[in-house]
Amino acid sequence: MRRARVPVALPWLACLLLAWPRRAAADEGGAGFWVPGQVGSFVAQPVAAGWSLPVVYFHADAAAGAEKHFTRGGHIVGGIDDRTDLVYVTPTYTLSRPLAGAQAAASLSWAFGGATSSVSATLAGAGGGTATAGQTGDVTGGCDLAPQLSLKWSEGAHSGMAYVTANVPTGSYDVNRLANLGLHHWAWDLGGAYTYADETRGRELSATLGLTWNAENPATDYRNGIDGHLDWELSKVVSKPLRLGGAGYLYQQLTADTGAGALLGEFKSSAVGLGPEVGYSFQPGARSWDAELKVYWDLAAADRPAGWNLWMSTSIPIGPPGSP
Repeated sequence: MRRARVPVALPWLACLLLAWPRRAAADEGGAGFWVPGQVGSFVAQPVAAGWSLPVVYFHADAAAGAEKHFTRGGHIVGGIDDRTDLVYVTPTYTLSRPLAGAQAAASLSWAFGGATSSVSATLAGAGGGTATAGQTGDVTGGCDLAPQLSLKWSEGAHSGMAYVTANVPTGSYDVNRLANLGLHHWAWDLGGAYTYADETRGRELSATLGLTWNAENPATDYRNGIDGHLDWELSKVVSKPLRLGGAGYLYQQLTADTGAGALLGEFKSSAVGLGPEVGYSFQPGARSWDAELKVYWDLAAADRPAGWNLWMSTSIPIGPPGSP
């Protein structure tokens, strides 16, 4: 595929990424549609045409003290300890011919696994009520579906991407359960990404900026506000095919939560994630593979569970070789 010119707006996007404020929001129960840290290296760079299968293992441990209150299942709970283990599979098809001067791709992401959540106490329900002792809940099953469409442009070392994705509420959910794998509401996310890749010097920088709009959860009458998010990654080849670097995320709620179930009001919070990244390229067949490991720690957090999370990913090429 020929390389198209980078849109004029991309330099301004890069400036906005660098200036993005370091705040975040928790959303209903401390979780939203966009999972911070999910975007990795070379996100905006064109790839080989045809089918591929990105596979990602995700682990997260997060907690908040008993003095921190959250809304889950229409109740106010105090103190949370969460553990999540998921495997994401994302069948992706990349067109071989340009669309509007860009490389177009479509994908459908789904995850399966398990989650465990415990709370120190249930303090109140939607209509009031007495406090109860701590509880623990767990779930194993599938998550919501997330289709995505993207367009990529590239010129020299600079690449840009525009994307739109959505949350389709098909995952395991029970309003009375502490741990859930589905959000039980629709969501839409729109954004862009930039990648700088200098192959001569072995340097790479990627950043993704987006906004999430949420529909109401009909089971709890809770609607998350508009969320803004930034994922970034910086790496350098230290000895082919190994590269090392760092990664981070910022996540900010821009408008207040609403609805009868928003018992804690706006429920805004702040957090910053940062950690190391390791990448490794290899070629077991006709097409090359790229594996990546990232670990993030929440350096600062308020009004949301905080801890650490790990991402292990690779993209499996399917079918005959293609060229970007």
